[in-house]
Amino acid sequence: MPLTKKMLEVMQLMYDAELADNLEDAEIVCDGRSCWLGLERVPRKTVDGLLCFVAISLEEMGTQVERYTLNETGRMLLISPDRADEVQIATMNGIAYPHAEA
Repeated sequence: MPLTKKMLEVMQLMYDAELADNLEDAEIVCDGRSCWLGLERVPRKTVDGLLCFVAISLEEMGTQVERYTLNETGRMLLISPDRADEVQIATMNGIAYPHAEA
């Protein structure tokens, strides 16, 4: 699965909301297949793609609603989207991607 333009757009919106200290709009909130980033609907396929790249982290469990935040790998992919293949290969091999060096 390639890193899509929509995935990059969603990560950028999350990052911008973080910088603005607007933490509510920095989270993707999913209730089943319905996902939202602030007032913008996000396709579940995009959320699933971001999870495949380990670009977002599940923050709330044990409830019906899932909350995802941008993590260090996601921030690195915003800066260097060309490293997406490296992330996928590491993930498929069960290796944590060395995002700290980015």
